[in-house]
Amino acid sequence: MRNYYFILILIANCLLAQTPIKKESRFGVHIGFGYNTQVKENKVVAPVSFGYHNRFTPNIGIVFKDSINPFLILKSGLYYTQRGVRFSYLYDTPIYYLKNLEIYTCHYASFPITMNFKYKRFYIGGGLEGSILIKAHWYSYQKQVLASGLTFEGEIDRWFGAEFFQPVDAGFRFNLGYKFSNMEIDLNIFHGLLPPPKFQYFTSQHFEFKYAYQQTFSLQLNYYFRVKKWNKPVSS
Repeated sequence: MRNYYFILILIANCLLAQTPIKKESRFGVHIGFGYNTQVKENKVVAPVSFGYHNRFTPNIGIVFKDSINPFLILKSGLYYTQRGVRFSYLYDTPIYYLKNLEIYTCHYASFPITMNFKYKRFYIGGGLEGSILIKAHWYSYQKQVLASGLTFEGEIDRWFGAEFFQPVDAGFRFNLGYKFSNMEIDLNIFHGLLPPPKFQYFTSQHFEFKYAYQQTFSLQLNYYFRVKKWNKPVSS
């Protein structure tokens, strides 16, 4: 059985060695939009109602791809994107009323790297993506009404950096695409591993809230520039 596998691998390598491939080392640009949501919901230990409001986010940047063999393509890039969370919360009892709205918008420079399997004009693959925080915006609105009738209301609308938000983001990336001419339509999913803010949403003894991790579904259009010297057939 071991010899059988060895022979198959030897034949495959010989076929690849004799197959001229079209080198696809190309730079390009991409533009698209994403749909940002969360991959975990917080646990609630109180008579409350809450909800997440997902958001659409733009992304724009540069892409690079390089052929490893006729079936595998290494892709990377650098692009600007936004990820954010909109969190609404309501606690309403006969003796206490609390309404809270939190909106976090993080601006990132992201650099994904993926390995893609190509079949004709289609490709599918996955890899890792890291992001560096450029700046982050925090908007918070809160209203409290006590049993005595006293009302407290206020808001925060400020830009912050690494003092309140994670300076980096990281996660897994999966993508599926279709190539035509020197363009690609690319659908990808980013599955985050870090929460955007460093702090929990609520830390009161009445609540048991965990961090929320982000997930982004993106649709983008890649355009690659034609460079003749990169398009010569080479032997693998």
